[in-house]
Amino acid sequence: GTGKELVARALHYASPRSRKPLVSVNSAAIQETLVNSELFGHEKGAFTGAAERRIGKFEQADGGTLFFDEIGDMPLSTQAMILRVLEGRTFERVGGRETLRVNVRVVCATNRNLEDMVEKGTFRQDLYYRINALQLPLPPLRDRAGDVLELAEHFLARTNREQKCQVRLSDAAKDALKSHAWPGNIRELKNAIEQSVLRSRAELILPDDLPPAVAGRRPKAPLDARKPKFYESVERLERELIISALREAEGSKAEAARGMALSVNTLTNKMTYYGIAALKEAPWVKVV
Repeated sequence: GTGKELVARALHYASPRSRKPLVSVNSAAIQETLVNSELFGHEKGAFTGAAERRIGKFEQADGGTLFFDEIGDMPLSTQAMILRVLEGRTFERVGGRETLRVNVRVVCATNRNLEDMVEKGTFRQDLYYRINALQLPLPPLRDRAGDVLELAEHFLARTNREQKCQVRLSDAAKDALKSHAWPGNIRELKNAIEQSVLRSRAELILPDDLPPAVAGRRPKAPLDARKPKFYESVERLERELIISALREAEGSKAEAARGMALSVNTLTNKMTYYGIAALKEAPWVKVV
């Protein structure tokens, strides 16, 4: 959530490879049984269900950048395949005989300590040294206050394009964004901007348009939670009015209903609800 993929995109589009593809791979999501096909592709008829040729991630990224997100979650068997391609720069599609050569820049990201994983034997040492040419530590967003507004403007521009609108941040909203600790990192910021655009009623995002936690205010109680106090007051007043009307009408529901501009049936229902009974003699009203 610290923005690893954003950095990978920035590296790609600022490089001479920017005109070529940027291909992302979620290392934790690839099924081991399909990893060969996903990464290297397959030929038609290579296995059951292979109805046509498939181009794998390495081939898709040829000339560009291949981004392995969460590489620390990659199984050891897959790590061995990746290492072989990185060292030889060649591979074959599943079911194919042709040796393919690719030229890709590999960018890897992880939230794990790969050095510890190497010591524990859960990450290959040779792959670690192969991909560890340059490290870019990425601190959490709370430690990069200077990045908040720049990232917010980036997400705002993208959301404006998607929603076909032109909303901008007010100075007060910017101050709120800078003051927030962002425990959810980049994802929280992205979601906050998207919510604010949808909630804004003008072309300017105000602090009230931001999520309560970001704006530094307590969330409003849900409407259902506020109902009891409000409705208790209303019901208490209505109950007292009915009792007063019945007493003035000396227990006559028809007379009391007329005085309250209600039908007799409506008044009767309300009396039942409040536990009120009309009497034929003083005090004219009995409350159950």
